[in-house]
Amino acid sequence: MKQLGEVINCWRTVRRMGIREAAKVIGVSHATLSRIENGKSADGKTVVRLLDWLLHDAPRPSRSTREQS
Repeated sequence: MKQLGEVINCWRTVRRMGIREAAKVIGVSHATLSRIENGKSADGKTVVRLLDWLLHDAPRPSRSTREQS
């Protein structure tokens, strides 16, 4: 869970989002998001929400990048 919290914090920082804003978008309380970023555990439903948020706007390679591979 510690690694997930670190990824969330980094992703939030890259997006220039405060913890309250990110929590609202994800659908969890800011206290819950803070606990997770600090390596505490979360229930399965919360983890699914977090992963969905992380993957929703993940950069995707452009078509030209994929063709070069």
